[in-house]
Amino acid sequence: MISTLLLSLLLAAPQCQTFETTLYAGQSIAIGTVSVSNTTEQLIIDLDVPFPWFFGAYHIYAGAGSLPVNGGGNVAPGQFPFAHAFTGKTRSYTVVIDENDLGVSLDNPVDLLIAVHLEAYRCSGGQVGQTETAWAFGDAFSGSQWGWSFHYTTCSTGFGSRADLGLDVDQLRVGSTSTMTATGAAAGEMVYFAFNNGILLSDAGFTNAGLGGLHLDLGGSVSMAGTALTDANGVAELAVAVPTRYAAQASSIIGLQAVILRGSGGVDSLKSNVRLMRLVN
Repeated sequence: MISTLLLSLLLAAPQCQTFETTLYAGQSIAIGTVSVSNTTEQLIIDLDVPFPWFFGAYHIYAGAGSLPVNGGGNVAPGQFPFAHAFTGKTRSYTVVIDENDLGVSLDNPVDLLIAVHLEAYRCSGGQVGQTETAWAFGDAFSGSQWGWSFHYTTCSTGFGSRADLGLDVDQLRVGSTSTMTATGAAAGEMVYFAFNNGILLSDAGFTNAGLGGLHLDLGGSVSMAGTALTDANGVAELAVAVPTRYAAQASSIIGLQAVILRGSGGVDSLKSNVRLMRLVN
């Protein structure tokens, strides 16, 4: 079954025990913030730098280990595992990291060490002026090198559970078809695939009378991408075509969640884990 995904995309920060810290450029210039939250399987790091500052690249370490260092013992952001360089002026961006890439399970609370490094610059009259290295504030590095790292303890409340109903989603690419796959259901059940603009509200999102009191973890404006029946193995797949007209909205975040209506009046309805996906060209 193929459904057209009607996207209304406004980038928004997910909410789950959000931790926030200040970004400092040149050691002492406060230029923005870094916010960290998580779902049951993804870490979300929001980078926000108000005008007149921008950033051209980020380097992020997040994990249960230690920060990479160079031969001189200094922290080496160029060796951080999560990095991206931008071609245009960027002031806000959401980094979504799957638990498999973190090397930890987010089903239970875990202490993560995080360091966020930006290549920041200030614009004036449309021209790049001051350029600075920026770090998210926290615990200072040892030695003469300036910069910080910080600890974030993940939350384990809400946002569905893969143990109940699992959801996996292929990459959402403009002009291509993505497959949403729900697992763990009974044979012959109807699965509804919902999406929004990335706003997450743990057990406090969308609901209606048919859900029997169950709230999705998707907040704000929630739409249905489509439905699919499960096969004999309890697996349902929905193929979603992403139209080329959404090319201008590439890099936006989409939240997705599956739900099954069960029981009289929906009293036994079941929701899946949440997947946050970036729309790409």
